[in-house]
Amino acid sequence: MLCASVALPGCGMLHANTAPGARATIAGTVRAPGGAVGETANREVQAVEIDTGKAYSVTTNNVGDYTLLIPPGNYRVSVTLRGEEVAANKIDPLHVEAGGIKAGVDLDIAPPR
Repeated sequence: MLCASVALPGCGMLHANTAPGARATIAGTVRAPGGAVGETANREVQAVEIDTGKAYSVTTNNVGDYTLLIPPGNYRVSVTLRGEEVAANKIDPLHVEAGGIKAGVDLDIAPPR
């Protein structure tokens, strides 16, 4: 049995979920206005497979980093917002292949408008 571990720069301690079969990785950071780190901890990040609608989620660590281990496919990625927050950026659908890594998928939160 061959095992490997991949460290992504700037990701620190990560919480990740797993899915059966081949794996792909989506990783990034949830960012808040002014770099308020406490506002990005314990956020739910979700990747929804476009073709099947199956959702995979993970909670960010104490500085807003996340890593999702998912089956290969096409995904929409989002963060659960709190109160009247709004998403400051929209992530285009992502395609990840088995063994592939999409790093730097950062999700920005904006204050209510």
